[in-house]
Formats: sequence, structure tokens, C-alpha cells
Amino acid sequence: MVTTWGYNLKKGVNTSVSYSDSTPGIQYAYNCLNQLTQVTDASGSRTITYTPYNEPDTDSITIGGASCQLQENYDAYGRSSGYTLKQGTDVLQEASQGYEANGRLAGAGIVHGGEEQTFAYGYLAGSSLLSSLAMPNGIVRELAYEEHRDLAVAISCRLGETALVSRSQSYDALGRPVTRTQQRGTEATRTDSFNYNGRNELTGATLGTEPYGYSYDNIGNRKTARELAEELTYAANNLNQYTSIEEKTEAPFVPTYDASGNQTLIKTSTGIWTVVYNAANRAVSFTSQGGSTVVECGYDYQGRRYMKKVTVNGTVASHERYLYRGYLQLAALDMLDNRNVLRTLLWDPLEPVATRPLALVQENALYCYGMDFNKNVTEVFAGEGAIAATYDYSPYGQVVSTGDLVQPVQWSSEMNDVELALVYYNYRYYNPADGRWINRDPITEEGGWNLYGFIENVVINKYDGLGLKKGFTKTGDPCPKCCKGCERSQERPVIKDAGTKGIDVKASVESPMFTSKCEHNGTCNENCCYVVYTWFDCYNKTCYSQTGDTFNRKVQPLRGVGRARSALGVSVQAYKWCSCNKGKWECHNVLLLSNTLLYQVDNPNNPKEWILIIPNKK
Repeated sequence: MVTTWGYNLKKGVNTSVSYSDSTPGIQYAYNCLNQLTQVTDASGSRTITYTPYNEPDTDSITIGGASCQLQENYDAYGRSSGYTLKQGTDVLQEASQGYEANGRLAGAGIVHGGEEQTFAYGYLAGSSLLSSLAMPNGIVRELAYEEHRDLAVAISCRLGETALVSRSQSYDALGRPVTRTQQRGTEATRTDSFNYNGRNELTGATLGTEPYGYSYDNIGNRKTARELAEELTYAANNLNQYTSIEEKTEAPFVPTYDASGNQTLIKTSTGIWTVVYNAANRAVSFTSQGGSTVVECGYDYQGRRYMKKVTVNGTVASHERYLYRGYLQLAALDMLDNRNVLRTLLWDPLEPVATRPLALVQENALYCYGMDFNKNVTEVFAGEGAIAATYDYSPYGQVVSTGDLVQPVQWSSEMNDVELALVYYNYRYYNPADGRWINRDPITEEGGWNLYGFIENVVINKYDGLGLKKGFTKTGDPCPKCCKGCERSQERPVIKDAGTKGIDVKASVESPMFTSKCEHNGTCNENCCYVVYTWFDCYNKTCYSQTGDTFNRKVQPLRGVGRARSALGVSVQAYKWCSCNKGKWECHNVLLLSNTLLYQVDNPNNPKEWILIIPNKK
């Protein structure tokens, strides 16, 4: 397989991509500013224009003889005020967003039935944390947080005084969920619990009365899994590919792979599928065992799935075409019914990375979405506030749904393919049955040593963006509400209490969980702010964080760092700073002179009790 890239060397831009097989090539054209203006690929010919301020203006493509155009809108300050999606002269979706006087988002809206349907944001006092979302159907989603960590501990959806859904969640010192409750309407409250190993991998869960258990090897491949009535045993090779998946009551399933590491034989909850990939390692066809069902997919120049066609027993059962804004699917068109709109989706502009859906328009009805703590869709509410569909998930995302509404946005707010029981993340497909991707990470080891691993088996409080990069489901200002004006410091490795055992700390939370805490004599004080204990595992090159007072023995909060500087004079305290060099620690003395760190070389074999605190500087 040969991939050839063409360039305009004078401009320094890529002009074409071609493949030695039948994979459609790509052609690019640019204006005099080297802005992309035209793309020709498998989806058709796309034209892109820009405003006089070089902001995106329109994105147009012709489908079946009709022009589909996305028009970006801006306010007087150049901020996005929404967009308009058209097919010919018909408006498919008109979305808007507005701002408060201080510049933060006040709400998002969509036109439905000739009227603006608005989602209004409310914020926690003194912070940028979302505290409420008022939906156009009268439902209000409310959130509550821990006092000193911006971790959500409660989510509820209410219609007037009626509680439709209530959830709570508690965390350990590392910010990992340990217990969770859920109640819908008059249903009995369900209580869940979670257990972890030293690498933060989920090893056990009880969801209501249903037990789940998992064990892994030292790079994250499953060794065993117990989910409901199934008990599975896994074997993996040196490439971290599963070579055998065995259930006690059935013959072992043997996955197969091509030379690029793409899994060509997969088993999901809907059966066994043979998968064919194109030269860009995108899955272009899935064929069921026996050949009765074939799912065909096409991808554009950004790797977005622009179409899906399902054929059952030789008859095309569905053929959908998708329209996007970035990587967010805005509309699905029915190619079997003259490109009529099947559905449109409004996405939350407050969450540009861990994006969640706000609204669905399907069959001329407006629906609003309910979420759990990890951006999984758990309810879809009809216009009058009734629950049209519910979704409950296993720890790794196998879904059980109720209700008459059929819509695809489910696990992790991604697209669920009901025929395949796979979740489409734009760059890759996720198989909840195995808890992993069906092909390798496009960014290779930059995304972790295990190229098939799904967010390092930390599935309760992490998400994945586009099938490329993991993140924490954590929103808002990294400083808690008592730290008005405090800012997060640089994310540097901070070593704590090594003793004589070295620094290979096991309990961990990754660096995006860094938070801040203000305290003075046990009370909150906005004039002092320091980063909680953080450290770095030199062996596996991972940042860790510890919050609370677990290790707080000799720590004194730094004064004069917040809004006002107190005249405390000069204070000198000794700490240690250690850096990771080729898998080993190199430690130095640190003198803290006021707010300045002074470094002095020291004997690294004598690290007594020490800590380095990094002040938050305005």
C-alpha cells in the first residue's frame, strides 16, 4: 500500500493525497493567504470561504444536486453568535448563542416551530462552574460541587417542583468516583460502587445489584472480565492484540488483524463481523457472519464519516448522509427519501472539547438531553418534559435502553451504531464488549503505550475526544469558589514525602485533575492560594495529584499570593525539587525566599520528609 502526498513547494501547502488502492484521493486548493478554499474528496466538492477578518464564513458541498451550506454568524465583537445550516433555500437548522456582560456564555438556542428555543446557563457564584441549565421544555438541570474541588457531586433534572431524575456521586482523595446513586421519577434509588487498582484501572463495580469485575496485565490488556452472566478470559500477543476471547459456555473467539493492526474480525453484542479498511485505516464495510447484513461507510478529507448505508438480505434498509460543523454532526439526511432531514442536533457551546448534545429535532419534535457525570446520555426528554427514552450502561458502555424514541447519541455523547453495537468516535470505532478500540491509535504511542487501550481503563471519570485523546470530565475554573482571582500554577512535577523508598508512587490521578485550595488556619481565605500536592512517577512518566490533608504534616500555605499581598517580610523555608532524568530522579535543595524558588544541588540519596509548593501567581 502506497500513499502519495503532493505539495506546492512555493506555498508550502499540501495539494493532494492519493492511494495505490481504490481509496478515493483528496485534492486541495488555497487562496493567496494559504487558506483552504476547496476540497475534492469521496464526499464531493467542498467550497470554503472566509470573512474579511479571516474567520470561517461558509462551508458548502453539493449532495444529490442540492447545495448544503453552513453559514457562520458573528456578533459585533467578532464572537460566534451561532450558525445557519441550509439545504438549497431550506433552513435545516438555525442556532444561536449569547453572552453576558462579562463575556461568558449566557445561553444557546435553536429555532423550532418558528420560535427560538433557548437553553439558559446559570453559574455558581464567584466561579465559572455551571450550576444550572434551563431547557426550553421547562426542565432545569441543576449541579452541585464539592466545596474545595470542582467535582460535581449532584445532578438533578426538575420540572417545576417535580424531580424527574436525581444523581449523586462521591469521590476518594484522588478524585475517583467511589459511590453513585440514581433515581428516575418514582423508581427505587439505585446505588453503584467502584473499585480500582494501583494504576487507577477499574477492577470492580456494582451497579445496583449487578456485579462487574476486571483484571488486566501490566500494559492494560484485559485478562478476565465478568459482566452480568458472562465470564470472559482474554489472551493478548506482544502487539497488545487479543488473540483469544473465551467464554466458558462457548468456543473461543479468535480475532484477526491486518498488517496495519486493524481488527478485521470482531465480536460485539450483535454478533461477529468481518471488517474491511481503506488505505487510511478507516473501516469502510462491516459484514455480519453469514453475510445477511452489510454496513458501508464513507469518510471525507477530515476522516469524518459522511455516509452510512445498511443493506439487509440484499435490500438497502437505510442510507444516511451527514453534515458537520467541525467534528460535530449537525444533521442526518435520508438518501432513500430525497434527502429529507432525519434529525438535527444542537451541541453545547459551553463544552467545546468534551462536547455534549443539548437538543434533538426528529420528526418535527424537539427533545432535550439528560446526562450523567461522565457525559453519557441517560435520558431524552420530550417537549412536555416526559421521558421519551432512557439509557443505562455497563462500566464499559454496553447499553440497555427503554422508550419508543430511537436516536444515536448515547455513550459518551458519541454516535451509537445500533446494527454493529459499536460507538463511532470520528477517528475510530469503540467496541464496548471488549472495552477497547478496533484499530490502533492514529497518534501511535503519543496516546499511550497500548495502542488499542481505551482511556487506560479509567472509564468512570474519563472520556475520549475523537478517538485520539483522553480527558477528564471536569469543567469550570480550576480554583474553587473561595479562591477568587487565584490562577492555577504551571503543571510541574512536585515530589512529596519520598522517605528512603524512592518516588515510584502508585496511587495516582493524572495532571488534568490539578486543583487548588485556599486555607488559612482551617478557614477559606481568598488572599492565599496554593496548589495541592502533586507528584510525578519517574518510571511510567505520569503526573499524579493528591488533594485534601492526607499528606499535610509540615505544609504551611503561602501568604501574599492572591489578590492582596500581605506584608509578612522575608521567610525562608527549605524544600526539595526533583526532576525525572532517564527514568531516575535527580534531586536538589530548594530554598523558598518569599515567592522565589532558589535551587541548590544536594545529595539525592538523602531525601527526608520534604515537599515543594508552587504558588499561584497573578
